[in-house]
Amino acid sequence: MIAAKFVSSILIKSTAVKLAVSLALFASVAGAKTGDLPFEDYLRKQEDVSVRKLLANISPRDGAAGAVIASPSRQDPDYYFHWVRDAGLVMDPVVTMYSQARGADKQRLGKILSDYAGFSRQLQQTPTLTGLGEPKFHVDGRAFNGPWGRPQNDGPALRALSLTRWAKQLLRENQRPYVTSKLYKAEIPAKTVIKADLEYVAHHWRERGFDLWEEVSGRHFYTRAMQRAALEEGSDLARALGDGAAAGFYLAQAREIRRAMDDHWDARRGRIVQTLDRDGGAEYKESGLDVATVLAAIHGGWEDGPFSALDERVLATAGQLEAAFHREYPINRRGLPATAIGRYPEDRYYGGNPWVLTIAAYAELNYRLATTLAKRPPAALSPRQVDYLRSAIGSRPELAGVFPKSGRMQLARGSAAHGAIVKGLKERGDEFLRRIRVHSHPDGSLDEQIRRDNGYMTSARDLTWSYASFLTAVWSRPSP
Repeated sequence: MIAAKFVSSILIKSTAVKLAVSLALFASVAGAKTGDLPFEDYLRKQEDVSVRKLLANISPRDGAAGAVIASPSRQDPDYYFHWVRDAGLVMDPVVTMYSQARGADKQRLGKILSDYAGFSRQLQQTPTLTGLGEPKFHVDGRAFNGPWGRPQNDGPALRALSLTRWAKQLLRENQRPYVTSKLYKAEIPAKTVIKADLEYVAHHWRERGFDLWEEVSGRHFYTRAMQRAALEEGSDLARALGDGAAAGFYLAQAREIRRAMDDHWDARRGRIVQTLDRDGGAEYKESGLDVATVLAAIHGGWEDGPFSALDERVLATAGQLEAAFHREYPINRRGLPATAIGRYPEDRYYGGNPWVLTIAAYAELNYRLATTLAKRPPAALSPRQVDYLRSAIGSRPELAGVFPKSGRMQLARGSAAHGAIVKGLKERGDEFLRRIRVHSHPDGSLDEQIRRDNGYMTSARDLTWSYASFLTAVWSRPSP
């Protein structure tokens, strides 16, 4: 499912639906308020709002073409900057829209992506305090040299990841000359945006840096996951463009990162620990629990295998996080759908609240798990996988007695239990999106956070990442 309305209608082809979409960048929200709609209609309406709000935050009038503002908020907090990380995450859904668009709409989306690639290359060449690991810039492309957590090495990986996915789409459209001149050219020193980022990631992934939340310095699971994903995708692109030596080097580094990610698994506590080798930052983050581990499984794009949504370590960590947030937030004890999810249990920023993007991440986690189990169910579920499923969907009447009290569980494809589990996971994902609906503004606007005590939205308004996270979640929703 892709955005339901754009100014000029085009036809989107997908495996399940054909939707008319448009590129209304600054149109006002029309029709019913999102809270007044049946759930399926709400999803389409919120999708439309999210597309338009997201695109409105790209190429601001007082900034450079291709810049992505984290939020229009300029004070309390001031998010009117281009964060390399946020922009990479935001552009991924734009790539998805581009890949399914036609005609004038495809040209407009292509222009947005081309502007972003050009602006990104400009930033790579801008003198900064930390080179390509610089976390954020002014919207006109000037370096931000104020105090900040530096370097942040997830940004180059995420930028490479989104642009590599676009480059692969362009190659399918026979646009190789553009790809090799602007995105990836097999030359050292690198003079194209993807090549420069991949070289940086491949040579710097062992170094410490600041985490996803810009608070702790060390070696981080999320950063490593994004570096691994970027190098895996980049290896494919390099090979397709005849850069075989680089392809082999990128893949070798990705495999080393994959092995290093295993170090984050704490078997004694049964959780993935976000940060190892801490050497500075917020000392009060003690549990090691962090929703960044769930985001890593989603943003990496792995359908199955190590650290995908099906990985028992990811599910065990997700279960512990949800239980901690249920205890932590008063708003979770009011009988509302699902659980409002925050960043980590010890969070103090803005009082330590649930975030829209982290709630959406749990919707996407359950949707991805449902899709994987529907397509490729393992012959047996491990005890940790069973524990997650029991906690997430075990209270549903149709699943009464399905899950063993402990141990492994056989899962026969096409069985009643198999179908009920897949259905239950989809409905569980829906509950998290219903939770976002409860707290969103009447017109569907989404801020950064939700106050832990009363459920009202707070912090940065119209957070671009909030809209991106809703879109990737709803686009991961299994078809009926």
